[in-house]
Amino acid sequence: DTAQLVLLFDAPGLASSVTISGTRAYLGVYDAGFQIVDVSNPASPSLVGGYDTPGLAMEIDVEGSLAYVADGVSGLQIYNVSNPTFPTPVGNYDTPEFSLGVTVVGTTAYVADYQGGLKIINVSNPASPSLINFSDTPGSAYAVAVSGTIACVADGPAGLQVFDVSNPSAAFGIGTYDTPDFASDVIAVGSLVLVADGATGVLAFDASVPT
Repeated sequence: DTAQLVLLFDAPGLASSVTISGTRAYLGVYDAGFQIVDVSNPASPSLVGGYDTPGLAMEIDVEGSLAYVADGVSGLQIYNVSNPTFPTPVGNYDTPEFSLGVTVVGTTAYVADYQGGLKIINVSNPASPSLINFSDTPGSAYAVAVSGTIACVADGPAGLQVFDVSNPSAAFGIGTYDTPDFASDVIAVGSLVLVADGATGVLAFDASVPT
């Protein structure tokens, strides 16, 4: 079978990422912030709303009524999207480097902060996020995924870095894999970890033994 294009939505700028929550797609549009698109009918997507973030919207994670944006130089930005037509800012945490990726688990946000490594942020009060812990990485943190008690960081030229986050306030590195090229993105599904590694393509790892 061959893939077929079902829809095309023309974003107003450079589309940097996309995440799906329910029937809505949340697009990071780099210097145009983020846009919310209704994809309940995939053949006819429609713009619902959006927000021009203060930085560069690199990646979005949506949990309930909140959208968490890795916003480049502006760090982590949090928005209320319960009314998707008019998203409203809730809070932010200005990371010291360039926020490229974000994953939220419960009340904890994990941010890939480029040369600042992995930042772990308490978002139990989204109006006033606070730093729990940080772990430097040997490369440049581009993306982060969490599965159970481990956080996996796509660390650019340093490949895949794995951290034990069973206690986020005392996270520590437990494993590494030096991928052949440049690890720029990562997702985790159970113990399966997939890494986008430049010209190498996609690498699949069994992280059931994360060390």
